[in-house]
Amino acid sequence: MECLLEAEQELGATFTWPVAAAGADPAAGAASYPCVGGAQFGGRRLDLGGYVQNADVTIVARLEVFGDGPTPGEKQTLAFSQDGVMDGVRLRVESVTVWRRMLVLGCNDPNRGS
Repeated sequence: MECLLEAEQELGATFTWPVAAAGADPAAGAASYPCVGGAQFGGRRLDLGGYVQNADVTIVARLEVFGDGPTPGEKQTLAFSQDGVMDGVRLRVESVTVWRRMLVLGCNDPNRGS
């Protein structure tokens, strides 16, 4: 866990959750959490029906940063910032894995089909 904490501090990545629906105040009820995010693979890929957006990111957070509160769930939206400063990229959580004291979120572009 110490290595994860050091990586959080070194990289400065964060995610904001929950993210409000389009048109609503995005900060209403949201909190920012430190995390470590993998490379963000983006672009477009050819799929049935044409090209679709493709953004795959794995985000790892320490469970303790959520305290006794809830954690992100599948199909929820969050905003991921690789440096904690730039505006976050909106991502949809596709998978949630709890391993030891870590939360591993598999995310992709919310415009991509489920």
